[in-house]
Amino acid sequence: MSLLSGKVRERMEELSIKFARQLPDKVRELRAAVSRVQANGERDDNLEAVRGLAHKLAGSGSTFGFKDVSAVARRIEHHAGALLDGNDPEDDLGTLMSELETAARKPQASTKISLLESATMEEVEPSEDGYRERLVLLWLVDEATRNDLYHQLGFFGFPVECIDGPKTIEDRVGGDQQVIVIIDVNVIRDDDECRRMLPQLKDSYSDRLSIIFVSEADTYDVRLSAVRFGGDAFFASPLDISQLIDATESLASRNEARPYHVLVVDDDPDQVSYLALTLQKAGMLTAVATDPRNVFEILVEEKPELILMDMYMPGATGVELAKLIRQQEAYVGIPIIFLSVETDPLKQFRAISQGGDDFISKPVDPIALVNAVRIRAERTRSMRFFMERDSLTGLLNHSNLREKLGQELQRAERMGHSLCFAMIDLDNFKSVNDTYGHLTGDRVLKSLARLLQERLRRTDIIGRYGGEEFGVILFDTTARDAARIMGEIRETFSQVRQQAGERDFYVTLSCGIAGFPAYGTMNELTEAADSSLYEAKEAGRDLVVTARE
Repeated sequence: MSLLSGKVRERMEELSIKFARQLPDKVRELRAAVSRVQANGERDDNLEAVRGLAHKLAGSGSTFGFKDVSAVARRIEHHAGALLDGNDPEDDLGTLMSELETAARKPQASTKISLLESATMEEVEPSEDGYRERLVLLWLVDEATRNDLYHQLGFFGFPVECIDGPKTIEDRVGGDQQVIVIIDVNVIRDDDECRRMLPQLKDSYSDRLSIIFVSEADTYDVRLSAVRFGGDAFFASPLDISQLIDATESLASRNEARPYHVLVVDDDPDQVSYLALTLQKAGMLTAVATDPRNVFEILVEEKPELILMDMYMPGATGVELAKLIRQQEAYVGIPIIFLSVETDPLKQFRAISQGGDDFISKPVDPIALVNAVRIRAERTRSMRFFMERDSLTGLLNHSNLREKLGQELQRAERMGHSLCFAMIDLDNFKSVNDTYGHLTGDRVLKSLARLLQERLRRTDIIGRYGGEEFGVILFDTTARDAARIMGEIRETFSQVRQQAGERDFYVTLSCGIAGFPAYGTMNELTEAADSSLYEAKEAGRDLVVTARE
């Protein structure tokens, strides 16, 4: 399947035609710069202008199919570079310009489209945020178990339907939902149509259908039957609801993949458009900067996971900009991939050694570009996760939660928005550990973390503040709305059944909230939220208290 199709292919063709139409003006601009060198001597500013224009033409020429133009422009770039380095170039600059003007008159742009046509890979449609709606289907024989599971799953935000036939599974999985079927093994034994359809549906929709089998019997033969009919997980009675919900969440999330976010830095708008379109077609999000001065603002606002950067730009080289980025601790780990027509291995190595992570030569092969970005971005995402997250809950750890709070406060002040910080503490948690053991206590902590993730917006920031305390950052949210939201979560959590072996129990939480701009600094905000949390504890627990403005 072609990497580029439909509207994207049309846009690429438009870019190629646009480049061909603008090529004479680009050549005249370079001719004028060369004339200034010939008329005024080999001054550095004149030579830098020639090298910059030639570099840009060499890159865009190779991208859009003008190979001869690119080759001659590259020689002009080397000529100017040699003079700047104090060396004697081999070719005459006037002769090179004549060759360039001749090459520019040749019709070559069609080669670009054929290059794109030849690039094949599995096509990935872009998604707004990589998130797919989830749906749980319950096909259980025991009514009491079915009703209990229906309510417990609902507490964690799962839409749940009770079904009694495989046709419903087929109808639901045909959409764009992530479907998890929790089914009694006895159904397989008693329903011929289910035995026939379930493996077929699993084969056809493996990316969006997961199956969890439950059974009163727990034998080798029963488990083997479940596996043969597409089972992804198996639970024996009596059901451990917490572990079953863990498995449901894990299966619902396994095919979710947030799109990688890439910043493209290049002073050539056509190159930027080409790179951005290629990455977007592969399902990635892009931010662009044609002026190096705008890069840091984008880094703060967009938080990209990788930077694609041209080597030579007016005002700053790629290496210089990489050094500036690396001087800031927040961006030391972000991968930087240089893009250039530079073929000298020594210069490529020097560029990488001074802040870069990889080097891709122009013309950029779409598949090579997408694969390089995916590999680097995935590695960075994995490293960030383990560095920033609490190992038990998967939420942000204390230090990174405070760092995010500082960043969000700056953003709220800059944009004139409200912000709230909520501190949550589990009531009487020490007695949970003392009575049921620390493993059970850990499961309680994980259940609250899961509930917060399910009930809050994907843009809200959640962290484990320490021990049994959690912190939540709610951007663009008033104190009144924050109190309502956290009140609903408090009420829901109090109804979540916790289990320790065959014993059931319930846990409550208390919450304190403080809002910006009433509390203007991070310390003021956290201290006010902490004081409100203490007030909720003193007033009897299982309460939400908002700091007075």
